[in-house]
Parts: sequence; structure tokens; C-alpha cells
Amino acid sequence: MICPFCLKDAPAGFPQCPNCQAPVDRSVTPPPSGVFRRIMALFFDILIPAILFAGLYVPLMFLLSQDQAMILMAVPGGVLLLFTLLQLILLFSSGQTIGKKLMGIKIIKTDYEKAGFGTLLMREIVGRLVCGLTLNIGYLMILFNPERRGLHDKIAGTIVVKKLRAQAAAAAAPETAPAPTFEPAAAPPPRPEPMTPPVNITPLAPIPVPV
Repeated sequence: MICPFCLKDAPAGFPQCPNCQAPVDRSVTPPPSGVFRRIMALFFDILIPAILFAGLYVPLMFLLSQDQAMILMAVPGGVLLLFTLLQLILLFSSGQTIGKKLMGIKIIKTDYEKAGFGTLLMREIVGRLVCGLTLNIGYLMILFNPERRGLHDKIAGTIVVKKLRAQAAAAAAPETAPAPTFEPAAAPPPRPEPMTPPVNITPLAPIPVPV
């Protein structure tokens, strides 16, 4: 099961998440991510490589001559390629890109287990291809269902969730009956001391002493 607080895998049988030490409760699940978080994650996934490309291309444009045009395109392009590979490794190993990590959201299976490589491949290749064939209408399905699942999510059996705050988890957790209190038992009354019968002492007769 996915821990609702850190969105990392919490193996079954553990009373606490090994990553964030939060108590594992199967009845508490991470909520679906809203549209705004998903858009912001996509924004960061586009913004970061754009900054990297501009940060390398603009200085090299002034430093290199026209004869070195291949270097001008090769260096920023190589960095973008490495960034893309990093994104793919993060996505298919953890269900998160850099943008999703920044926004605290993650792709998991609908049974709240970690999404494997095959599931993510189905979502990102087949699911997005079908969404493209529907003129991106499949993405608009996110707006019209409470789980915020697009067509690519439904094809792969996935859901995008966000981290759960501790306050929300406490409110969602079922109330437990208070533990019974035990009052100390009263001390037994003291036992009465046994009464001894009175002893009659008779005086002894005086003994005559010869003079």
C-alpha cells in the first residue's frame, strides 16, 4: 500500500511507514490530486528544461563563433536529452516526475498500490495515444469525475493522488472508544483483635516466718 503521508511504498504487515514513520492504516488513503496541482506539475516539467536550455544556449551564443554552431546546439541539446532520460527514469521507477515531486502528487494504481513499469507504460504510451486520437478530449474527463481520472488513467487503471495532511487524516480516521479506567479497590476493613478473657488473680496467703 502507498503511504498517504509520503506517497512511498509501505509494505504490508508494518505498523508504521518505514519512510516517514507514520502509522499505517488501511482505511486511510491519499486523496485524488486536483486539476491545479497537475497543471502546475506539467508547468514545472516544461519550465525546468526551458531554463536549462536558455541558461546554456544564450551564453554559448556569445562565446562561440559562427563556425562552432554545432557546439552551440549540441551542448544544450545534450543536457536536454539527459534531463529527459532522468524524467523517464523517475516516472517509470516511482510514478513521479520532477514536477510531480515538487507538487506532492504521484501516479499509483486504483487499489492504492505502487504502479509498476507495465502499468505506467500502458498509461504513458497507449493511454496518451488514445487521448491524442480523441483530439485530447480524453484529458478533459479529469474535470467530470470525482477521482480526477482521465481516459489514459482509466485505460491503465491508475489514479493521480496527493499527499495527505496529518490534520485531515485525524479527521477522517474512525473514532475509537476511550480506554476504560480502573479505580483502585477500597482497602478491606481492619480485622478486630481477638479479646482475651480477664484473668482473676487471687492473693496468696502470707507465709509465717519463725522468729
